[in-house]
Amino acid sequence: MFLNIILIIIIVVSLSIILSIIFKKLPQLNRVDPEKVTEYQEETREEEIIEEKFKRDVEKYLTKVSKISILAISILRSSTNISIN
Repeated sequence: MFLNIILIIIIVVSLSIILSIIFKKLPQLNRVDPEKVTEYQEETREEEIIEEKFKRDVEKYLTKVSKISILAISILRSSTNISIN
């Protein structure tokens, strides 16, 4: 019996704390404009898309540069081998 009363008191106190937090945060929820939230999401998605495209472009550029540099190195090596022999 005593345990039940303590548990009920704990539940009531917990619910009152939760409700007080909710009521304190309600004015902040009223200030949130759903249109601005979607605009922000669209803006961040656009930035992500641009960043991904930039990374792909840089990757393509670096692979081309590495291929050209490997080709140039092999040409230089072959030309130095010819002159040494």
